[in-house]
Amino acid sequence: MKFLNMIWGLVNHPSLAMESVASKPQLLIASLLVAIMSGLFLGVVMDVMIPEIMNLQLESLSTADARKAAQDMEMIYDFVEDPALWLRIVVGILGGISSVIAVFITGFIFFFVCKIVGGMGSLAQILGVVMWANVIGTGFSSLFKMPVVLAKGSLMDVNFSPAILLANMDPQNTIYQILSIFDFFSIWMLVIIIIGLQVVHSFSRNKAVLVTVFTWFAMSSFSILLAGLQ
Repeated sequence: MKFLNMIWGLVNHPSLAMESVASKPQLLIASLLVAIMSGLFLGVVMDVMIPEIMNLQLESLSTADARKAAQDMEMIYDFVEDPALWLRIVVGILGGISSVIAVFITGFIFFFVCKIVGGMGSLAQILGVVMWANVIGTGFSSLFKMPVVLAKGSLMDVNFSPAILLANMDPQNTIYQILSIFDFFSIWMLVIIIIGLQVVHSFSRNKAVLVTVFTWFAMSSFSILLAGLQ
């Protein structure tokens, strides 16, 4: 499949798209799509995102430490308030690369879990499944969130998950973070991975669902736990 047909296949006929990935993963194309879409998002919203993240870090510090850190961060605030085009490009490139690396790590984890439970697919096939699924879970998600983030002037307030019902809750709250992982695009991504595991590993539907949900929930829980320790 050509990449435009692959993208349409992910939306319209994911099983056919995953059969194409099984025969020819096209990892480079999928990686470029994830990098471009996520990088574009990060480069465009950096002046909203960076100060918001820094403010969250300040809130977690003691009063004395926060006062000192605020002085050190003041220059950063000024720097990103109206960033130059070159800075947006650099942030976008680095962010896109980071997104692809994160997806590769996820793919490796899925590969090892699948091998443990008897999967027969190759590493390239599983990486292809996970990377193409993240064209939706990471790429499309970034593109859809971008105008909403710019309109609201906040990254933390933009959510396509049940956490949107808890708008007044602290985004750092564990319950909020758990609900946030049930993002619309994440669920769509998981459905594609389930189909991909059925095609690549010849798993039954129930086995593919169990492996996918367990692996994804374990990784998400670890990320939440790690964030809570910081």
